[in-house]
Amino acid sequence: MIELKKITQDLIREYFKDFESDSDIYMDMSKFSEYRYDEEKVNAYFERISADTTRKAFIITEAGRPIGEICIKHINTAEKRGELSVHLQNDRCKNKGYGTLAERLMLQYAFGDLGLETVFADAVLKNKRSQHVLEKVGFEFIKEEGIFRYYKISKERFEMLESLRNIDIRVKTNRLTIRKTAADDWRDIREIWIDFSKSPYAQYDVPHSTNEEDVKQRIARWAQANNNVEHQFFSILLGEKVIGYAAFNARENGYEIGYAFNSAYHGNGYAKESLSALIKQFKEHGVRTFFAGTAINNTPSVHLLSALGFKNVGTEKVSFYKDENGEPIFFDGGIFELKF
Repeated sequence: MIELKKITQDLIREYFKDFESDSDIYMDMSKFSEYRYDEEKVNAYFERISADTTRKAFIITEAGRPIGEICIKHINTAEKRGELSVHLQNDRCKNKGYGTLAERLMLQYAFGDLGLETVFADAVLKNKRSQHVLEKVGFEFIKEEGIFRYYKISKERFEMLESLRNIDIRVKTNRLTIRKTAADDWRDIREIWIDFSKSPYAQYDVPHSTNEEDVKQRIARWAQANNNVEHQFFSILLGEKVIGYAAFNARENGYEIGYAFNSAYHGNGYAKESLSALIKQFKEHGVRTFFAGTAINNTPSVHLLSALGFKNVGTEKVSFYKDENGEPIFFDGGIFELKF
């Protein structure tokens, strides 16, 4: 069981006795050196962070044993913001989900007890593990600068994502079954993509490979992504047949939706029926804003979004293809939004 305990001198000493330097945080390996425990330095470190009024620090424990250090630092109470920092004791503590759980607990504390509205974080470019954990928790990438990638997460976004964790969304409407996409759905989804490639509206979307192996691998990744809440994929079934799918991708304080349906089933209201049901489920778990993008010239898609209650709030120039001279072919993409 992962817990956060207020740092004490005994805990910080125990933590550092088994600490090992992490080479992943060194872009310049000439600066890397093995860690050697020095109780005098540990005590001085404890005194320094204890005196820092802009930092709230904890020891991460697993079954009571210290395995990491985590804090919110650079706390600005006026602007209601702070910065997350986390270090695990050694490689034996990594790849077990401890960091993810600790970060979620720390964000609960930051947004609840501390009353913050925004938390920032950063990760060294080569530290892919740290980047993955931040994104898994729900942090959004801001920019890459120097040797770091920078992230942030808002209170609203964190609470929205937390409300959706471990929720197995499965919906039955009058005619349809909607469930999370499974790896075995690849055949029907491949059929949807082959069908769509023949549509005049295919020019307004990213091209999909219809190679069997490519589709198998991609849908397997969708099924795996469904273990988290940042990207969720749903298959829409009529009987046992997958006739369409929907993707819900987390954005700042909301979700962006995407969808596709086999044209053999168009004109029956299946898209509106299924997407309305999914939006209702997400809304019941605290999501208040939905986004979507479609070409202004894609009349059926524009009509569908309007029927769902989306409003066109802007346009942008979009290109997925190039002409014979290698120049991008642009079209007007509509930006749609639904707010509750």
